[in-house]
Amino acid sequence: METTKKKWTRRMYTPEFKLEVLSYYYTHGEHRRKTYEKFGISETNLRQWLKNYRIEKKSVSLQSELENAFQMRHQQDTDSQEAMRQRIEALEKALEYERMRCRGYEKLIEIAEKEEGISILKKDGAKQ
Repeated sequence: METTKKKWTRRMYTPEFKLEVLSYYYTHGEHRRKTYEKFGISETNLRQWLKNYRIEKKSVSLQSELENAFQMRHQQDTDSQEAMRQRIEALEKALEYERMRCRGYEKLIEIAEKEEGISILKKDGAKQ
C-alpha cells in the first residue's frame, strides 16, 4: 500500500481577502468553522486575523472598522520605521560628536607633550 504525504506550503493572503473574510464573518454571524470552510482557509488563519484585526465597536459600519484596523496596523509599522530612522540619525550625530571630542583630546595631549616635554600617554607594554 502506497502512502502519499501532503506537501504543505505557506499561503500569503492579501489584506483585501482578509477584509472580505472578516466582513463575511461579522456580518453573517455564522460559526467560525463555516467561515473558514467557505473561504478555504485554516482555522488558525481565521483566529489570527480575528485577533490581529479586532473590532471594538459593533455600532459603526463593519467595513470601515475593518479598513481602519488594517490602516492602523500599517500605520504602526510605518511609525516604528520612522522612529527607528530618527534614532539612527541621532546615534550617528552622537557618534560624530564623540569622534570630534576624541580628536580634540588627542590634539590637547599632543600640544601638552610638546610644550612640557613629557610623555602623558602610557606606552604599550610599560611596567606598571
